[in-house]
Amino acid sequence: MSMLFDQIKLLHSQKLHSNVIKVAEMVLKVSEHTTDILTAPHKFRVLAYQGDSHYSLGNYRQAEAAYITALTFKEAWISANPPQTAYDGTKDPMPVLDIKYQLHLCLVKLKDNKQALTVLQSVPSKQRKTKINMAIAKLNHQMGNIVHAVTAYNKVLKECPLAIEAAEGLLSLGVKGTEVNAMMLEMVGINGLEWISGWIKAHAYLFQQTEYPAAINTLKQLDDNSPLCNSNRLLVAIGKSYYFYGDRKNALIYLQRAYRLNPLMQDGLCTLAMCLYMEKHNRDLEKLLPTSYTDESSIDSHMWIVLAFVCYSNSNYSKALCLAQKACSVDQKNIEALLLHGMILTSMKKYSDAILQFRKANDIASYLFDPHKGMVDCYIALHKMRNAVTAASNCCKQMNNHPKALTVNLCQAYQQLVLSEESKKLTTISTFKGLFMFNRLPYGIASAPGLLQREMEKLLSAIPGTVCFYDDIVIAGKDDKELSDRLYSVLDKLSLAGLTVKKEKCNFFTDHVTFLGYKVDKNGLHIPDERIKAINNVAIPKSTQDVKAFLGLVNYYGKFVENMSTIAGPLYALLKNNTQFVWNAIQSKAFSKIKESILSNKVLVHYNPNLELIVASDASPFGVGAVLSHIMPDGSEKPIAFASRTLSASEKNYAQIDKEALALVFAIKYFHQFVYGREFILRTDHKPLVSIFGEKKGIPLMSAHRLQRYAIFLSGYTYKIEFIKGLENGNADALSRLPLSVIGSNDIECDNFFINMVTTNIKSIGDLDICNEIKKDVVLRDVFIKVFTGNWPDNSKDVSLVLKPFYSRRLELSIEQGCLMWGHRLIIPPKYRKQLLQELHSTHMGTVKMKALARSYLWWPGMDSEIECITKECKECLILSDSPPKSVLHNWPWPEGPAQRIHVDFLGPVKGMMFIVILDAYSKWVFVKRMLNITSSSTVMVLREYFATWGIPAKLVSDNGPSLCSVEFETFLKNNGVFHIKTAPYNPSSNGAAENLVRTFKNYLKKVISSTNNKDCIDTSVLKFILSYNSTKHCSTGFSPAQLHIGRSLFTSYDRLTPFAKVNYEKSLVKNKNWYRGNRNKEYIVGDLVMCRNYTGGDEWVQAVILQKLSPVTYDLRLGDGRIWKRHVNQIIDCGLVVEKEVSTDQNINLEQEEVIEEKLEVTEELGKDVFDSQKDTCVSTERPKRVKRSPNKLNL
Repeated sequence: MSMLFDQIKLLHSQKLHSNVIKVAEMVLKVSEHTTDILTAPHKFRVLAYQGDSHYSLGNYRQAEAAYITALTFKEAWISANPPQTAYDGTKDPMPVLDIKYQLHLCLVKLKDNKQALTVLQSVPSKQRKTKINMAIAKLNHQMGNIVHAVTAYNKVLKECPLAIEAAEGLLSLGVKGTEVNAMMLEMVGINGLEWISGWIKAHAYLFQQTEYPAAINTLKQLDDNSPLCNSNRLLVAIGKSYYFYGDRKNALIYLQRAYRLNPLMQDGLCTLAMCLYMEKHNRDLEKLLPTSYTDESSIDSHMWIVLAFVCYSNSNYSKALCLAQKACSVDQKNIEALLLHGMILTSMKKYSDAILQFRKANDIASYLFDPHKGMVDCYIALHKMRNAVTAASNCCKQMNNHPKALTVNLCQAYQQLVLSEESKKLTTISTFKGLFMFNRLPYGIASAPGLLQREMEKLLSAIPGTVCFYDDIVIAGKDDKELSDRLYSVLDKLSLAGLTVKKEKCNFFTDHVTFLGYKVDKNGLHIPDERIKAINNVAIPKSTQDVKAFLGLVNYYGKFVENMSTIAGPLYALLKNNTQFVWNAIQSKAFSKIKESILSNKVLVHYNPNLELIVASDASPFGVGAVLSHIMPDGSEKPIAFASRTLSASEKNYAQIDKEALALVFAIKYFHQFVYGREFILRTDHKPLVSIFGEKKGIPLMSAHRLQRYAIFLSGYTYKIEFIKGLENGNADALSRLPLSVIGSNDIECDNFFINMVTTNIKSIGDLDICNEIKKDVVLRDVFIKVFTGNWPDNSKDVSLVLKPFYSRRLELSIEQGCLMWGHRLIIPPKYRKQLLQELHSTHMGTVKMKALARSYLWWPGMDSEIECITKECKECLILSDSPPKSVLHNWPWPEGPAQRIHVDFLGPVKGMMFIVILDAYSKWVFVKRMLNITSSSTVMVLREYFATWGIPAKLVSDNGPSLCSVEFETFLKNNGVFHIKTAPYNPSSNGAAENLVRTFKNYLKKVISSTNNKDCIDTSVLKFILSYNSTKHCSTGFSPAQLHIGRSLFTSYDRLTPFAKVNYEKSLVKNKNWYRGNRNKEYIVGDLVMCRNYTGGDEWVQAVILQKLSPVTYDLRLGDGRIWKRHVNQIIDCGLVVEKEVSTDQNINLEQEEVIEEKLEVTEELGKDVFDSQKDTCVSTERPKRVKRSPNKLNL
């Protein structure tokens, strides 16, 4: 008993996983029928070994199934054998904790983190080991459950105070470094662990403050003197810090040291590959691959990126792209994989796809410069120079929290770029002295700004804290020393490139700089003093040109004015075509208000990706407004920018809920570059929008069209919507209150509106007809008024019965162009419902398709039931309908022994030969014989021979063949006391046992005939088939037919572990039932009006009445002309109400017929208790009527 288990255990220890799986499957299968093979603990461990082997081979689904089976077995065993003492996990012969941990690993591989977390949490808290708590912490961290992740990390530190990975997890979640340090030191309680404080301090710099120089210095001190000296983890941390700081050379030094210490390292390997590729160390890059490498299937997933870099360095872009995509699919937050994916796509000139990858990398690690550079290069390649400049200007966020800054300005800007010989020809100009070409990039070239920006980015991209915008370079730093180092680096780069700067425009070592027309310092953006003075000195405009000049001057600073577009409305009105210039008090007031707002010296804070972002919007009857702001560390809200616009004439007619939704969409579109790809808070003072656009609501399917379009637009952003009272939404409310004569555009609304207009007028019934009928109909008119006014009763009990279907949908009803709509579906008045139903059924489509079509356009209460009725009432559909779904498979009962029931059928003609096949239902004993003909007499002779050999059976099952239904055959069976069961005509599956045997024997016979045409040889082959079949173990019973039929095996007795025949037969029946795929469990009663299949020509389906029930699936039916047919339930369908009226007169059965029916039913119940198929077909007869023979009258004598 223990030998099998010991063998499996040995195979498992030797890591022969394929052998473990094979042996375990065999042993587990045998143990299902006996408990002598494995004890309960041994069976549990065998299941565990089987799961481990599947997991090692990468068969995670099979491993999951094995582990679940083991756990289920353990629970069943415990319930049957409750422990006498308290549970002790250390002494448990069947340890559950390890199995659940392995099951969680399978689920993680299958990307089902939620289920994996559920499995781990099912372990009682007192029994959780450190590795289980660590796994729970990581899963919660990945799923965004911050509180639970922090709790789990704390438990890990309590159990293992030196768990550095848990400490790093707490730091990455924002827990203060001092708290983590105090916790670890308190748990340890011993001296000499000061290095822990240094480690935590360095990682706090990395995760929370992104101060890489400080982190690098702290980590290097640990490398000089601490227990972590020369440790792989420390060296990787230093290398990554240098990489984030932009210093790839030093990053490469430390990462290579770490790799030499541990060539199998995973953390930092991708960063090392990136640095090696960037520094063109291709030979060292190839050395990262394992020596036994054959293809990508033989290496771990973390090596895919390394192999991708190797392929990319060798210009094998297609292979590199495939590997990069696989790496991104495994870890969607792997920076190196995303950057490599973008670089490969850029090399393949798929710039748009590359931009998406760079954006994903930028969302995860906005502190890296590589994603920004990648986007700039792609935009330039796409000739989108404005996008390239915008992407470059967004790098200004790197200046945040740097109190020291300086500016450097290039001399002559574009003209410092030397043109290539090919480009020079494109700049040829014609002068009075001839043709001349520019040697340097001239002013006026459309692509010149983007080209200059690209070259400056290439030159200065490796220097941190440096931002360039065309010829302006801004350098920021936290102190004078860092600023000086960066300045010298920039000047060295410019000198090597041969570029010169203009001293007069340079501004060194100040606490603020003037950049892009703004005064920038650590607090935010200000309007420069010289611009304030210039705006203050502007005189009152005297003409339209003066108004344009003034608006051009102040519009650049419109973000500082809370309601700029609203206040400037009267000034914009003067710029309209065919408008006379008239300066009144309104224009003078607007002019003064703009100047006062700009002179107020407001400050807009810097956009900081680490601070929480809020977008607030509001709508008034005249306009919409929005405010973008930050929640500062002290809890206050500071604005970043303002925006507003007025509503168009059509937008002013919107319902208030649509206006508020439009304000949200306007705010998101306006601040797209700030909110796209990150999480933010969306605020509105209209509470219904919180429910409609909520984060867990999805697209509102049954709301108005306009709100659906807005919801689809908003689904591309990650936000949490909040309700705020109107009194607290002052900023956005103020921007929307004042009217503005300049009309904004709404791209989302216009195109979709005209699409809806086109589709509305396709119907044959006009929308005006619908509108007029709604006004006439009492119910719909009441609904229309309630929808328009919103005056619905608060309690459903106060609603009348006819209005309840509309009341339950009241929040989804709307009015468009005078018509009532439920979501996107038009509500049809009663007058047009019948006409539309007839139109729906004009093509005689089925019920499902009619419902699908109607649900796309129409609705009224009870529409689905009316569609079903019209389908059942259509005479053409009933007559020409398809066969009904197959009924549930009814199995023949298991006989008590041999010769209880036999199945008979004919096979042929095959090459002119006919055969009769006989199968015993109990033993599966087979009898096959070639026949010269299949007349009743020949059939009776064969059966006499069979009966003489094996005895007379109790029942005989056959189809309705002529020789099997003749008087001679029936008399023979009756005289021998054999009950004849005939299946329903044209339903061969009822005699499935014989049909399967016919198919098996027919395939065998074809192969024999193909090799010989000698009939004697064929007869010999038939006998061989009988002998072989009856000696072979049958799949249904598990025994050979000979063993069950005659009680012994014909040849051998080597079946030592033979399972019970009946059990295996029942399993086979279940398998056959599943294979049969029938799902229709239909019963009829006597007198039901139905449609039955017609096989005699004419209509495919004819009407009939159920006469009697012969078995659970077979019935006798009476036709309208008096004929009686026998049909299987698969050959019968229900009849509709219209047909029922037509044949109702035929349902008057007289008393004599009823008595006959009752008699036949009584006989059927006695004779057919165990019969699951039909017994008799009283209508089909192939014999001609008997003719009375008379001698002729000769000569009339």
